Amino acid sequence: MLVDDHYLVRVGLANVLGFEADMEVCAQAESGDDALVLFREHRPDVTVMDLRMAGTDGLAALAALRRESPGARVIILSNYTGADEIHAALQAGAASYLPKTVGQPELLKAIRLVAEGRSYVPPEIAVRLAERLPCDELTAREQEVLTLVVQGASNARIARELGIAGSTVKNHISSIFEKLGVT
Repeated sequence: MLVDDHYLVRVGLANVLGFEADMEVCAQAESGDDALVLFREHRPDVTVMDLRMAGTDGLAALAALRRESPGARVIILSNYTGADEIHAALQAGAASYLPKTVGQPELLKAIRLVAEGRSYVPPEIAVRLAERLPCDELTAREQEVLTLVVQGASNARIARELGIAGSTVKNHISSIFEKLGVT
């Protein structure tokens, strides 16, 4: 399902997704209120939603969707990439936060990962989110791990590069997520 108050954005996204054999746009909404109604009717696997809309905005709609359907998978697609907006959306249950400048390959990757029940935060969004913390809240090792995560390194690569165990990498990532206030 696509949710954006700009008609051309919705149509553009629908056209891009229409070329994908494994994707189908089941509904389009122009407001958070419409999104709630259409979500109940269509039960989409993934909802791609704008953050700022007239009436019920994306953040309020996201929170309402997650209260009503805790398993709802929502990707926020927004022009607003400030750390506070990103944090608020992830806290409300967004599985991904993408800037509207995202390219087609990354958008499709995010949708597929979220459809599988996974989360996806692109490197530039992770950096913005990390900026929300005072630097001293992350340990030096956590900052090293986060830098490698932002570069797209796998846990195995991080372990090799830092000379630590894979389980230690997972512990650092858990700690970073906790400090950033995200899941």
